[in-house]
Amino acid sequence: MGKKVVIQRKGQTMKEGTIGKWLKKDGDFVKAGEPIYELEYDKATCEVEAPAEGTLRIYVEEGSAFPVGTLVGEILKDGEESSVKTPTAEKKETVQEPVKKAFGYGISASAKRLIRQNHLSVDDIVPVNGKRIMEEDVVAYMEKAKTKATPLAKKMAEANSISLEEVAAGRADKMRAADVTEYMNRREGADEEDRRVPLSAMRKAIAKNMEASYFHIPVVTYSMEVDFSECMKLRNELNEEYKKQNLKVSINDMVLKAVAVALRKNSEINVSLDGNDVVYHKGIHVGMAVSVPGGLVVPVVRNTDKISMADLSKETKRLIQKASDGELTGDDMSGGTFTVSNIGSKGVDMFTPIINGSQAAILGVGRVQEKPVVVNGAIEIRPMMVLSLTADHRLIDGSPAADFLGVIKRVMEKPILMFI
Repeated sequence: MGKKVVIQRKGQTMKEGTIGKWLKKDGDFVKAGEPIYELEYDKATCEVEAPAEGTLRIYVEEGSAFPVGTLVGEILKDGEESSVKTPTAEKKETVQEPVKKAFGYGISASAKRLIRQNHLSVDDIVPVNGKRIMEEDVVAYMEKAKTKATPLAKKMAEANSISLEEVAAGRADKMRAADVTEYMNRREGADEEDRRVPLSAMRKAIAKNMEASYFHIPVVTYSMEVDFSECMKLRNELNEEYKKQNLKVSINDMVLKAVAVALRKNSEINVSLDGNDVVYHKGIHVGMAVSVPGGLVVPVVRNTDKISMADLSKETKRLIQKASDGELTGDDMSGGTFTVSNIGSKGVDMFTPIINGSQAAILGVGRVQEKPVVVNGAIEIRPMMVLSLTADHRLIDGSPAADFLGVIKRVMEKPILMFI
């Protein structure tokens, strides 16, 4: 029995993963520790290494999702046989038919593999040595088949200055006139046709989580305008102080800190629903929504209320960089007790965010813009920001939600409270 290759658990909340891409081919020799496939899970991607040295056997296709622990392949040493007769897959099974001998010819192992991978008929392949079909025989057959076409197809291709190799695109069967016509239509309408792209594993995860939140959680959104003047002054002073450390505090860093202080004062917001139980979290771990190519991820700043502003700023930048590089792990995105979504930099004034997972609330942050406001009876131009709190009404009523939002406003308008 070989060494099993399974869907590995990469985070506390991970339940299933998707084979994003096999980095090795079925039958390849791999070394222990060598990356063999890309695993997509909970909006993150990582490479999974070979658990042992040997020949890799692949049992599932790319793009398939399976529960943690599912067998997706094996690594066999010389003389070892596979522990399964057919691939195991929850959603899709890929059973390879055995390659039979053709007209008494023998077939090498590499030739068999190539025939299976390209769905060829062994009866059409004749070995050069007249005895045994080798890999080079299969390759030669495929090269020849690429340009195999009916006379009419050849005439149409020649008349329209079309390369038969382009039309073939790796197919092994004979091309017909209809194939050339289809290629011409596809080429001419390439700029006009709609493009159909399957959902990525990340978008599937986002869709699943957002759908569950939207349809199963009764929510109310509360909005409040905040004067960002004092926060802006403090931010400028901090950035001057941190200049030697090459560190800049962002607007979002200030918001995260204010939220953490408010959660410490309003523990009934720092909760989640687990079945029929309300879980009051001891730690304050604020997640921040980060846009990445293809979707959205929510890395978590742990103990947000306890760390210094400098450390908070360093941590947010570290996590954002990991998100940008596609290197976030399940642990980076698990354990959040509250989420902040800030799209103010996109020019959005306010919006209604959707609650993340089992958390009780999420804060939406709009842009900072100068507005005329009344201050002590006089009109002044101040940098204003709209905060929108979406809360699960099963857990949080209107009054405590408003109180919590009011504390955030008070802390941001008197930011010295962040350090008390």
